[in-house]
Amino acid sequence: MMRRYGIGALGLVIVILFFGTAAGQDKPTVDLKWYGYIKLDAAIDQNLPSHGNYILWVEKKTTAVDDGQFNMTANQTRLGLKAAVKGIKPLVNAQMELDLYGGVSGGSAPENKPILQMRHAFFTVQSGQFKLLAGQTWDIVAPLNPSTLNYAVLWGCGNIGFRRPQVSFFYTVPAGDSASVTVAAGLFRVIGGDLTPTGVDVAADEYDDGADGGLPSIQGRLEFEDLSTPGISTRVGVSGLWGKLSAEDKLTAISTEYDSWGLAGHLMASSTSGYGAAVEAFVGSNLSAYYGGILDKDQLDGLKTAGGWGSIWMKIVPTVQTTIGLGMDDPDDDVPDGGRTFNRCYFGNVVVTPWPQVSAGVEMSRWDTYYRGHGKSDDLRGQASLMLTF
Repeated sequence: MMRRYGIGALGLVIVILFFGTAAGQDKPTVDLKWYGYIKLDAAIDQNLPSHGNYILWVEKKTTAVDDGQFNMTANQTRLGLKAAVKGIKPLVNAQMELDLYGGVSGGSAPENKPILQMRHAFFTVQSGQFKLLAGQTWDIVAPLNPSTLNYAVLWGCGNIGFRRPQVSFFYTVPAGDSASVTVAAGLFRVIGGDLTPTGVDVAADEYDDGADGGLPSIQGRLEFEDLSTPGISTRVGVSGLWGKLSAEDKLTAISTEYDSWGLAGHLMASSTSGYGAAVEAFVGSNLSAYYGGILDKDQLDGLKTAGGWGSIWMKIVPTVQTTIGLGMDDPDDDVPDGGRTFNRCYFGNVVVTPWPQVSAGVEMSRWDTYYRGHGKSDDLRGQASLMLTF
């Protein structure tokens, strides 16, 4: 109990000291900027994708005959607002962003009546080399994402990290004339399932095991960025996470604690000329809330997994860019019969921008998902997209 109060007290002291530097200044003004895009996606699948409009894995095949689908949606359409507070120090900025994926295919909302989803809602306060972030945005761990037309950017197939409520701190120091080192750490909302103390995944006490854990999770990252080569940016870093969860039985009040953890490494080199490469790899346990382990259910004794992804991209001409890549996630085979044991994807896409702010793209991807006791399910997916940015 004292540990929980100590974490809260430390955070409060940091915030008071940090914000105290702005006291006594003139009333600030706020600059607002809207941004976003309208995006139409259409996809044809050889076999059933996990979520129809987008894919994380291939559903388990029940017959030898292919079971294809055609889907079309505008749900990835996105609207955001950025705010910058002027006239005060430290620097204060905020961002809020929505899309239409609050419901998924087959959910409670019809395809032509999508539900709003909050993606980002956070603000930052920066003073010199120190920055405080509060709200909901990306995890600190595994900060890169591949460039795919598929809405799920290899989540469940080698790419971990999502968005969740947090209080995070960043400290950046120079490392020579054109390089820097950033240390980041934060406290995060723990999100989990609802296991019983015996491990059966039912509504044991009807509360999220992450909330029942009684503590925030922690994440950290150490990253080096080099800009010494003209036109080339290089990022390399390591990151990690740990969170405590608690499986509780509401009838007997018995509880069992378990945890989730992960370690990741990333490397990216990109050029202002429009070409680059990125790779990310991870190991961990009970990472379903971070889109690891092919989103198999957590286990009291830990569901270990490892995976990663890589991609290269090139701007062939100023209006045409192509990307190819692959990803895979390989959790332990110790899952219930029918559980996912391996997931792999190869993809390639071409995006053409014939007019400013208007783009069209095509993407082909091959997916292989293995199930315990049920072999492999595969899918050849073709997707096309039209997008207007503003």
